[in-house]
Parts: sequence; structure tokens; C-alpha cells
Amino acid sequence: MNKDPTIDRILITAAQKITKDFSEVLENDKCSRSIVISGLEETLQELPPSERQGILKMKPPKCLTC
Repeated sequence: MNKDPTIDRILITAAQKITKDFSEVLENDKCSRSIVISGLEETLQELPPSERQGILKMKPPKCLTC
């Protein structure tokens, strides 16, 4: 840590801003790669992505089975 309280506050503020900005960029990136299909229920977020994908493949929405 820096001994100068002014510099310390500046560094803490900058670190918080970077973390917040990175979180927003990451969330926007996730949303931009998402496909939403009406009628398809979301799987539990606690499951690993590979298991969620397997569950989704087994339950196609009704609109695709017509």
C-alpha cells in the first residue's frame, strides 16, 4: 500500500472503477452472444455449462417439433 493517503484514495477509486467497467463489458459480451428462444425454459445456473447444454438439447421447444 501507498503511504500517502491521497494517492491511496486515488488508487482505490481507480481500482473500483476498473472492476465495475470490466464487469459491464463482460456482461455485455455475454448478452451479445446469447440466443433467446421463446418457450424454452432456462436451466439451473448451478449446473456446469456442458450439463446445461445437454439438458437443452433433450428439450427442444414446441415450435421446433411442429
